[in-house]
Amino acid sequence: MEEIILNLLSSAKSDFEKFDKKLSLIKKTYGDSVYSKFLFLITQLDFPPKEAIKHYDKIKENHNKLKSLLKREIDIRVAVADYFVSNKQIKEPMVLEIHLFKKAFEAGVKDTLTDLYNYAFFKGAFPHELANCKRYFQPLSVIFFDIDDFKKINDEYGHEEANLCLKETGAIIKKCLREMDIPFRYGGEEFLVLLPKTDKFGALAVAERIRKKIMESTFGDLQIKMTLSGGVSSFPVDDSEGSSLVSKADEAMYRAKAKGKNRVELFSNEKRAYERIEDKFGGFVSFNKLSSTVLGKNLSVGGFYIESTKKIPPYTPVSFVMNFPKKGQVAGEGCVTRIEPHPKKRYGLAVAVTSISNEDKEILKEIIAYKKQRTQVRQ
Repeated sequence: MEEIILNLLSSAKSDFEKFDKKLSLIKKTYGDSVYSKFLFLITQLDFPPKEAIKHYDKIKENHNKLKSLLKREIDIRVAVADYFVSNKQIKEPMVLEIHLFKKAFEAGVKDTLTDLYNYAFFKGAFPHELANCKRYFQPLSVIFFDIDDFKKINDEYGHEEANLCLKETGAIIKKCLREMDIPFRYGGEEFLVLLPKTDKFGALAVAERIRKKIMESTFGDLQIKMTLSGGVSSFPVDDSEGSSLVSKADEAMYRAKAKGKNRVELFSNEKRAYERIEDKFGGFVSFNKLSSTVLGKNLSVGGFYIESTKKIPPYTPVSFVMNFPKKGQVAGEGCVTRIEPHPKKRYGLAVAVTSISNEDKEILKEIIAYKKQRTQVRQ
């Protein structure tokens, strides 16, 4: 938020009307705290949001008064300083040179190689963004990236080429994000992205966009090809408090590495108390008075994974019917625990079984035992 306000002050320092309109847009993302941050950046006075808004409205009036009296454009900083001096809150006004302050600010929070924010800034930004999302009941997602086999790149091509790879990776990540998203160089070849107001599904789409762009690009003077692996976690679905989002995204990233690299994995708390088999089966699920035919991909007594044309949000209760040749139908109730995008506008859904008859449970056990036996015979 600091950088956005500083950029706005640089571009509209004498046009309060333009500044006010753009600050209102920033407010939609960050809330009333933008007024506190604006006043602090210029005066180093710290006000709670409600008090900051009152001062801000009076500063606008003061700006218009000065503009009318002097019959010329008035720098916003001058109007701020004049207001606080007149109200005896500042004895010696400090009107900041915005371009100098911006350089000093960026030097402290930016990674000099990639021009992304650094770890030190992350430690302050993360709790701030999390608090905002909690306050406005919005999701917050984290993407954790790690360049695959970066040590080999370093050893084979040298530090200079490796640094170019890091720098250009940072540039690609920035180009794939919205203005409100915040990218960081977390350390070494690790990158992290905070995505306010973005659920797990949306974050996965962003992570996949970045992954594919990296895979399709070449890096450095030697046109090096490389890939990265990523993990995604989200507040509140993965952590109701949000404090462990980074470690959970990191855990998902390592799962992506273990599955062959150059992929993105979602964090999952799913604990498999029942044996699961790969199997294809047909059926349908019902939710919110709607129905969807589905194709099953794997199966256990405690849950199953299906593919559907319907995007069913996590925690949605569903009724299901699964069709098995020679065994008939198995029906019950369940709850969607995870959703993943598939090609051709289809979705992968993990469903936990919440209610099923003992008879149908025994049918599932027989099917799983039979499929497992056949698999062992083939091996």
